[in-house]
Amino acid sequence: MDEILAKKGVAVAFVAMLVVAAVMMYAMMSLLGSMHEDPYDHSYGYELQGTSRGVACEGSGTMEYVSENNNYHLYRFSGEVISSDGRTDKIDLGALFNEDETMEPSLYTFLRNDVLDGTEVTVWQYDRSGERCTYYVGEYCKVLRLDIVSGDCELIGLVE
Repeated sequence: MDEILAKKGVAVAFVAMLVVAAVMMYAMMSLLGSMHEDPYDHSYGYELQGTSRGVACEGSGTMEYVSENNNYHLYRFSGEVISSDGRTDKIDLGALFNEDETMEPSLYTFLRNDVLDGTEVTVWQYDRSGERCTYYVGEYCKVLRLDIVSGDCELIGLVE
């Protein structure tokens, strides 16, 4: 009888060790996974300036990463400019990149490779229904400059 209880005790202890080992393994994998940051997960600010309705304006905006999936990288730009006559305009844009850091060709047209302030960039353009936005894209889908033309509004946004 003592032998059976001893075997049961050993079995219970073995199962408990397996559970503890599994929990520790999960914790270690979670920790290691969180230490590897996504290089595409960046948000940054812009200074905006240009003209709106023929009047000088300036303002600011932010580009934020919206995690989609492994095949696409989606960014949302929102900004606001105030013209010298006191009017305020809001700007909302998006930027959709494929997994190879190119902008989605069904939406954007590749214009050229270029250099902006010593950084190699690719230049892409969205042009639909009188709205044109030109994106100067650096490493990891970072948009370093935006040129926005929409109706009587022309703006340049430079990353801060």
